[in-house]
Amino acid sequence: MTKKKRVCHISTVHGAFDGRIFYKQCVYLAKEGFDVSYIVQHDKNEEVSNVKIRRLPKSRGRFHRFFVLGFLAYFKAIGARAKIVHFHDPELIFVGIGLRLIGKKVIYDNHELVYKQIEGKSWVGKSGLRKMVAKFYQFFEMLGVSWFSAIVLAEDGYKDYFESRYKRKIKKIKYIRNYPILDLIQPRNQGSESKVVRLFYAGGLLRVRGIKEVCEAVEDISADVELILLGRWQNEEYKNECLEGKGRVKFLGEIPLKEVYPIMKTADIGICTLYPVENHLTSNPVKVYEYMACGLPMIISNFPSWMEQFKDYSVFVDPTSVEEIKEKIQWSVSNLEELRERGRKGSKIVREKYSWEAESKRLVAIYNDL
Repeated sequence: MTKKKRVCHISTVHGAFDGRIFYKQCVYLAKEGFDVSYIVQHDKNEEVSNVKIRRLPKSRGRFHRFFVLGFLAYFKAIGARAKIVHFHDPELIFVGIGLRLIGKKVIYDNHELVYKQIEGKSWVGKSGLRKMVAKFYQFFEMLGVSWFSAIVLAEDGYKDYFESRYKRKIKKIKYIRNYPILDLIQPRNQGSESKVVRLFYAGGLLRVRGIKEVCEAVEDISADVELILLGRWQNEEYKNECLEGKGRVKFLGEIPLKEVYPIMKTADIGICTLYPVENHLTSNPVKVYEYMACGLPMIISNFPSWMEQFKDYSVFVDPTSVEEIKEKIQWSVSNLEELRERGRKGSKIVREKYSWEAESKRLVAIYNDL
């Protein structure tokens, strides 16, 4: 019997059942015959879908997460005895370098364009300090790219930055796009039978993702609509800002990915109104492809790249304007049959071109090459 190749994923930021890390990468690698461990904040050690979840304690704040959880993750990764370690958070670059020094093959998975993300984080401090921290991060990113075995990018929008900055290391740069798992999604046959038009959003419930503006627009509209939200809130303060006094907004909590899609398919319109920060302008958010796979038409931000790519499947809106969001929702309700045809077109194209099933083969190829 062939001995399974041991591999290990680490995150101190994402959840135990994160869509990209757990469902798309760990589970698929286990199906391909790898012995997979996932080191992550969780309440217990357990094995799920042939993935060994190795518990980290819950974070007590950024300092605790960065230093204490990073330190624990390093030693748990050694204990997993994996030849390949694949980490998912920029704060783990130090851990990755340490593991590379003891002979591990190390993969750094970029879910975001991090240096631009730092410049948009108000908690870091004022603008000048954020720029300084971003430059500091870029220095350690450069060390990591020099040392690590592979750099994985979740989106093509990061290509210009990485390929221009690291020309000499371009062979290390790989693309594993965050497309939906079509095996988990069957397109709906028709829209909701309810007279209430259901808008839907699943993902991080963050200020920069324009959640508050959509909540306010839904509450102040003549059409009979409701907004369904799933995901993790930025904090309790922002949750209260969005939900307080909003009878038309239904928050269903944070649930596993495979349970999200059946709820998504009962909706009429998908919502993705990210703010126009630089990290978003060239992004390809997975939720847009998930909406398309479920056959949902969409109301999304009016970024030029999105207006070009998703013009046949979407209605576009200024994500910072409650009035414009309200107008576009009202128009969409009045033209729902036209929008449903756009949803059917989106479902067809995503099944032809944008699936995790195809991307997973790239992931396995990277592991086999290493």
